[in-house]
Amino acid sequence: MYRKSRQEIVDLFRERSENGKLLTGIGTGMEQIAKHGDHLGADFLAFYHTGRLQRAGRSMLAGMLSYDDANTIVQELGDEVLPAVRKIPVLAGVCGTDPFRKMTMFLGKLREQGFNGVQNFPTVGIVDGRFRANMEGTNMGYQVEVDMIRSAHELDLFTCPFIFDAEQGEAMARAGADMLLLHFGLVTKKAQERGAVPSLESCCDKLRQVMEKSRAVRRDILIGCCGQQVDSLEGAAQLMQNIPSTAGVFTFFPGKGEESEKGLSTKVREYRSLDRIKRAALQRRGAGR
Repeated sequence: MYRKSRQEIVDLFRERSENGKLLTGIGTGMEQIAKHGDHLGADFLAFYHTGRLQRAGRSMLAGMLSYDDANTIVQELGDEVLPAVRKIPVLAGVCGTDPFRKMTMFLGKLREQGFNGVQNFPTVGIVDGRFRANMEGTNMGYQVEVDMIRSAHELDLFTCPFIFDAEQGEAMARAGADMLLLHFGLVTKKAQERGAVPSLESCCDKLRQVMEKSRAVRRDILIGCCGQQVDSLEGAAQLMQNIPSTAGVFTFFPGKGEESEKGLSTKVREYRSLDRIKRAALQRRGAGR
């Protein structure tokens, strides 16, 4: 079990990022992937309730719906995962809008159990349209997740929330978040076929907006991103060249079995190879000042 405090994790991540290292995070609901990720050189792991759905061959998106009690499951599975992950921090995916939780008490239990931090998952941030508007109007909106992150910060848990725009980034920064992950949005096969996928250039513009607003609140906040646009080596490399101050990238890994473990090993190695690109880009920016 990983025993470092929130401040130790923050200091370590800031030092790595300032020295030109790209922080790598993994999100999964599969116990074996979590255990395997501990040995690969990733920097942190977020563990979710989605394992049962993934083992049944369902999309990870199914974990956003009311098929399971997300918070109960992640707490129960923590007893199996936490003792086996010893080299990197483990964050619990917490459903902040859960109406049957006294959230501060629940977060305290996660801390006592051994989780090093939390992330807002499932998140209403990926919901849009009329349904999202109704959620926002009935105390099930994104602000409830901001409040959860604030409570976790007050309990001295490391917090690494998903955000989806600059305003959410600013709100999470004010709530005390240690690291923001800008989610570039879900991409489906149909969206790809229609060409309705946001370009990497537009994603970079959004990331710059997030950095401007969030760092106006706290200059030292860590800011990373996730999404299909940076899931490939080429996309992540291009983003590093354009915005080398990006602290890290985060990848979801829902698979299972030996082939999935090999795929995860390849993914982490690819991200590790980006360190030199980030360092070179930071040096160029520094020389140009």
